[in-house]
Amino acid sequence: MFFRTSADAQSAIYMVVDVTLGTTLTRSQPRVLFESQEFTRSVPTRSYDISPNEQQFLMTSSRYEQQPVTSIHIVQNWLEELSRLVPADP
Repeated sequence: MFFRTSADAQSAIYMVVDVTLGTTLTRSQPRVLFESQEFTRSVPTRSYDISPNEQQFLMTSSRYEQQPVTSIHIVQNWLEELSRLVPADP
């Protein structure tokens, strides 16, 4: 499991915890992956994502001024709309 925590307003610490599922949930102690002063924003949206193989991060820089969030768009039944727009091969 990956997560981000803040050391202060100017830096972020990216952490990892190993999680094992079984009859009980076990976890390791959190470990620091890296610290950054460039990739600090996460509010109101997360500013990073992790590749499926968990070997790479995709991040947006906090160097650039972000516009405030003033609206939200909710799409219902998006899977049906996607199927209509991009039909699967028969």
